Amino acid sequence: MRERFRCLKLSDGVLLGSKDWVVEEVPLSIFINGRHFTTAMISPEMSEEFIIGNLFSERIIGSVQEIESLQIEENTAKIVVKSPLKALKSKKNNRERMRW
Repeated sequence: MRERFRCLKLSDGVLLGSKDWVVEEVPLSIFINGRHFTTAMISPEMSEEFIIGNLFSERIIGSVQEIESLQIEENTAKIVVKSPLKALKSKKNNRERMRW
């Protein structure tokens, strides 16, 4: 979703009043098998695709067939996966990667 906003643009050292398009972002909290996994800022237009891609890139699922259910209500997504231990292991690995 996009919306036009009044803004100032800097062009060749000159500030110009203008209207420009800004993409909307909303928070989405993702719960896997009842446990909070992450909250991300996303464009609201393709939330299901974002969720599936995120689960795949975090190695929580290897294919869409591993998702038993996926429900999105407002800013919350509830997913049930066949291998819940992968979700817990992935989150632990993310925390360990963040340590210096």
